[in-house]
Amino acid sequence: MSADCCKFCSSCVITLGVVCLFTWLAVRSPSSPKLSILFLHLPGLNTSSPAALRNASISFKLKLDNPNEEMGIRYSNLTLSFRYPSNQSSAIADITLPSFYQGHQKKAVKSGSGETRGVNWTEVAAAVNGTVSFRVDVDGSVRYKVFQWLTRRHGVSIRGVVGVDTQGVYASKKGVRLKSGSNLMPRIGCCWLFLLVFLAHSAFLGCSSVPRKIY
Repeated sequence: MSADCCKFCSSCVITLGVVCLFTWLAVRSPSSPKLSILFLHLPGLNTSSPAALRNASISFKLKLDNPNEEMGIRYSNLTLSFRYPSNQSSAIADITLPSFYQGHQKKAVKSGSGETRGVNWTEVAAAVNGTVSFRVDVDGSVRYKVFQWLTRRHGVSIRGVVGVDTQGVYASKKGVRLKSGSNLMPRIGCCWLFLLVFLAHSAFLGCSSVPRKIY
């Protein structure tokens, strides 16, 4: 292999390494999406309407905020689980929102509804006086989009406690922020990038040190 060919190949590899490095710098610290419950309605807790106690439905509105300036977010199916405080081991309802894409610095509100299970609302309404709290869990995954590239999937597991009034309603423009115990920020292996540049540099030096035959 000629010295010129070695230099050309090394330049290509180094350029690729630099591009990967800048890509890593661009996505190394994205902000996690912010999810909040804006609305929750369980008509079975409406103590002013005896007929409502037989209503097992549940409905909600979930706000999703992407604070990133240069990155979109691809959400997988998100499953919302609702748990009554006295029995948090099993959910009274599981509702899934379909996957969707959210552009950078965009906000979205997704609505969902379903049926509760395993709850005697007459007994619940009679046992409480005032606000009833429910734990809301959201599970799924996200992928961050930078230019035309998508990162690998990163798990989402967040939760919060929402209290409904004697009408079985929670409503607020600010909402209840759901907190995450997992790290949603993707990391590209910078060690591999530096190793790539190091190997390219070593290959360049190795090719340059090969003695050329003089005719």
